[in-house]
Amino acid sequence: MEKDRTKLKIGIAALLLVAFCFASISRLYNLQIVNGDYYRQQSIRRLYGLQTVEGVRGEIQDRYGRPLVVNRTIYVIRFSYSSWKKTEQNDVILRLVKIVDEAGQSYHNTLPVENGKWLRFNFTGRNTATRLESLNSVNERLGIPAVSTANEFMQVLYARYKLDNTNYTAGEKFTIAGIRYSMERAGFSATYEYTFAEDITAELGALISERTRELPGVEVEVDSVRSYETEYAAHILGRVGPIYKEEYEQYAEKGYAMNAIVGKDGIEKAMEDTLRGIDGTNTIETDMSGRITNVIEKQAAVAGSDVMLTIDIDLQQAAETALEKRILELREQNTKKGATNDAKGGAAVVVDVKSGQVLASANYPSYSLSTYSQDYNELLDDALTPLVNRAIAGKYAPGSTYKVAVAIAALEKGIITPSTTIYDQHKYTYYPGYQPVCGGWHGNVNVASALRVSCNYFFYDIGRRVGINAIVDYASRLGLGKKTGIELDGEVTGAVAGPEAAEAVGQHFYAGDTLAAAIGQSYNQFTPAQLANYIATVANGGTNYKLTLIKSVKDYSTGATISINEPVVNQQTGISATTINAVKEGMYQVAKAGTAAKVFADYPISIGAKTGSAETGVNGSSDGVFVCFAPYDDPQVAIAVVVEKGWQGGQVAVIARDILDVYFDLYNVNGERNDIGSLIK
Repeated sequence: MEKDRTKLKIGIAALLLVAFCFASISRLYNLQIVNGDYYRQQSIRRLYGLQTVEGVRGEIQDRYGRPLVVNRTIYVIRFSYSSWKKTEQNDVILRLVKIVDEAGQSYHNTLPVENGKWLRFNFTGRNTATRLESLNSVNERLGIPAVSTANEFMQVLYARYKLDNTNYTAGEKFTIAGIRYSMERAGFSATYEYTFAEDITAELGALISERTRELPGVEVEVDSVRSYETEYAAHILGRVGPIYKEEYEQYAEKGYAMNAIVGKDGIEKAMEDTLRGIDGTNTIETDMSGRITNVIEKQAAVAGSDVMLTIDIDLQQAAETALEKRILELREQNTKKGATNDAKGGAAVVVDVKSGQVLASANYPSYSLSTYSQDYNELLDDALTPLVNRAIAGKYAPGSTYKVAVAIAALEKGIITPSTTIYDQHKYTYYPGYQPVCGGWHGNVNVASALRVSCNYFFYDIGRRVGINAIVDYASRLGLGKKTGIELDGEVTGAVAGPEAAEAVGQHFYAGDTLAAAIGQSYNQFTPAQLANYIATVANGGTNYKLTLIKSVKDYSTGATISINEPVVNQQTGISATTINAVKEGMYQVAKAGTAAKVFADYPISIGAKTGSAETGVNGSSDGVFVCFAPYDDPQVAIAVVVEKGWQGGQVAVIARDILDVYFDLYNVNGERNDIGSLIK
């Protein structure tokens, strides 16, 4: 009997031992395998800390070193995953929002819903369907079902974030859901802190730091943001922002952290690898109160490099001001005449003819980089598309500005000489079924005088005789229908009218189409940047340069030049000096006594120019196109201006004149800046 009791006790003890071992193993498995990453972060946080040392982003300057985009130190509120308590997060968010609201500060919220008398998406307007499709695409990656109404979307979020059947008010539920959605969309995780608010006051930062017990996981940190020293060049400079969840894979390969700030467009994106600073880390030891007791290891941060652009910010301001002023004047004039929807938008590009450097690139309408986030929805819904960089992404028929290229083709192929005359019979009758007329009765004209009066008859004839293939060849040599090579994303190719361009849009190019092509219509579509580079190529004698916005790269700390961006030749056109001189003479006559004489006849500096009126096919309206180079005897700059529904090139030529006024006030006859002084480097 005693033996049986002993066996029972041993059995029970064994069972207890097995149960204890099983429980211990389960606990260890849970700690090390299931939640190993979480507790590892916690243990590191308690014993050590990884203190990030920011790698400062390089700054952006104009061609004379004047700051355009700089860094500014700010306080930010971030959520740290390692101390974030999921069971309390809704309460924590609500407490924090109330503190921030009472301080009169703003915070990030990417919820695309407005909470008014009724719920509605905040992207109502012409892009509603597209933006709802985009929202559902983003939500699909998050595992959120597709929705069709704002109310439906919010009900999904309330259920997802366990806000149903709670004591929160309707407004509080909406606020919490918005923040939770923003956090999820940003990818809040153990490797990605969430930035709740930026640029808060020091007083608010101190208040939040004092209330850490009731706000677990909420931290106030010092950060830097981009600050804009100019109101101009928004499409050139671009903006920065956090890496989107869908972008992270491509950036991770380059060593970026998930919460890194990167260039989103403009030079910020184009020169990301140069501007990017690489963060360093300090491994620190802390006591129980969180006080740093020792720095165990240092990994130094690396600052990004500064980028010096080719633009002169004074000239950029002049170009943007002139463009806006004239478009608004034309709009007002046309409205008084009973016309509507005229002078929509436009672009002006100024190029150094001897290097391909872009001195200015203006768009209208434009936008403010400083208030981009606040203005985003309004900008996106604006029918005038201010976010589009028309200078490189707008495609326009060149109108009669194309006649310079056609004249070059005919001269180079020996169809005409500079002295050859053709009698303008007004109606061109070569093709029985297609007999276009000239805009005037010009009598006998040679190539220079035909350019001066913009005689369509002359160009119908030489265009037909030289043939479309030769026209396409020389237009392409001059850089038309090709990307200029400018560093910005979004540049379009355009098209040179001919069989290939027609085929690309499912059409056939007929022999008679050459007549329209020869006067800059048909399938011709070029960007203002291409037009400026085309005229620069003519002005410099036939060298087609790659357009560039980058002058040099400099060390952030010392300002020492790291690299200089030398001019790059796209191609030598092989056009003879005789031909170049013949068309330049015609362009000189355009300015002095031709279609641009009202603006430039008495201009103190001689220039070469060509006007264009490009039919849009909409209500009989035309785009106004104007190109020029100056000075005539020793060209320094080429300018192209396009105004959508600007009607005539002569109407928009004043934009180029206003730009040249400023250029020649700033620069001497040798192309050197007059008033920069010690800033020249």
